[in-house]
This record gives sequence, structure tokens and C-alpha cells, in this order.
Amino acid sequence: MKKRLNPFVETRRANEIFILDQQGYKLATNQQDLTPLQRRFLILMQQKQNREQPKSNDSPNNLKKQLKQKVKQRREG
Repeated sequence: MKKRLNPFVETRRANEIFILDQQGYKLATNQQDLTPLQRRFLILMQQKQNREQPKSNDSPNNLKKQLKQKVKQRREG
């Protein structure tokens, strides 16, 4: 199953299906109704999306540090 699905994950059509699923046009009404192939497709597409998204510095700890620094700068300036 993995060898057949991976090339499809890289296609424009796969991306369109995944976007529609994310926007509410679900492949199935609930997760239990997904076929094994549909489930694998969604997992692979989510992994692909995670790889392609740039790493964000917006973690809660980083935001907290940035806010503290801004408050300190305002108090000093």
C-alpha cells in the first residue's frame, strides 16, 4: 500500500482532496468509517504538510520571552 500511495501524495489532485477534507468536506462522516487506504492517505498528507510548513518560533515559551523583552524595553526606554 505504501508504494502505491506515496507517488499519489505528491500530486495536485491529492493536495486538493486533502484541502477539501481539512475544510469540512470529509472523506467519511467519522474516523471509524475511513477505509485503511483513506486513513493512510490522510496520515501521509498531514505528514507532508508538517514537513512543508516552516518551523515557527511562536511556541508559548518563545512568545513569553518576547513579551517580557518588550515590556523590559518599554520600561527602560
